[in-house]
Amino acid sequence: MRKALTCFFLAAFLSAAQIALPASLLVDNNEVCCDLKALLKELGYSSEYDLDSVYAYTKKHWMQFPKNRWEFSNIHEDKRNKLFESFSKLNLIDKIEAKKTHYDLAAIHGATLPRIRNRIAYLIKEWEKGTRFDKVVFLTGPRTLLSSSESKEHLLAASQELPFAKDATLDRELPVNETQMAKFIYESAKLPEGMKKLPVEYVCADIKSAHLFAHITPTTSDTILTFLENQPKEKKILLVSNQPYVMYQDLIAKYFLKDEYEVETIGDKARDKIEVSALLDNIAKCLFWETLSKDASLH
Repeated sequence: MRKALTCFFLAAFLSAAQIALPASLLVDNNEVCCDLKALLKELGYSSEYDLDSVYAYTKKHWMQFPKNRWEFSNIHEDKRNKLFESFSKLNLIDKIEAKKTHYDLAAIHGATLPRIRNRIAYLIKEWEKGTRFDKVVFLTGPRTLLSSSESKEHLLAASQELPFAKDATLDRELPVNETQMAKFIYESAKLPEGMKKLPVEYVCADIKSAHLFAHITPTTSDTILTFLENQPKEKKILLVSNQPYVMYQDLIAKYFLKDEYEVETIGDKARDKIEVSALLDNIAKCLFWETLSKDASLH
């Protein structure tokens, strides 16, 4: 009995030490999960809990698209402490680690300068603990860099999270868009010897998913579709994001890549001061992709 209990608690410890993202944390049999119900109740929701009803509500009250995340209006920040338990239970806060030891390629989602550094640094940590991949791909777009946080001063500032390599050439032409920035940061970074030798590809997306939702600048879905245009032969794909966006970007990738590819998405923990508005917007966007997946399964 004692041995059985020891094995049980050891298994529970190991499970908690390496969180794996399940297929869907939000929806089961067309009804949202208990943790999302609790979050909705706390914020005054009192209607049905089927996917369509909840998505309609969150789209109206939580989603801030087409604003960029750095343009969001703050909402429900006064309830931060009460809400964070639900956010944590929904796997939006803690880091998500790789489950396997080898993938055909690792694809890093494009982001703002601090986030792209964080995602590269997180992939390096995975490499250093034994995770291997044969190629690196950056899924980016032509977004013009932000003068407020991606200027020359920011690009050339030393980063403790992702130090420059000793032989990095920093006096070359500086990037002006997200794709160029990803290339500049990765080529200037201090990388493990094995990673330095891997082939690297930079995807710069055009808008390809406007038939699903109206938008005027490329999004995650457009980067995935652009990546697919080259009919990649690599089937085991490790995607790199950061919290709270791991679930969101995982849903999009699996919607387009389908069963032909084996997709897993990982990412570092959410920053301590992540805004409630960003978390709620992210849940609403996840529910949008859940509705698309549901509709696709019915046809």
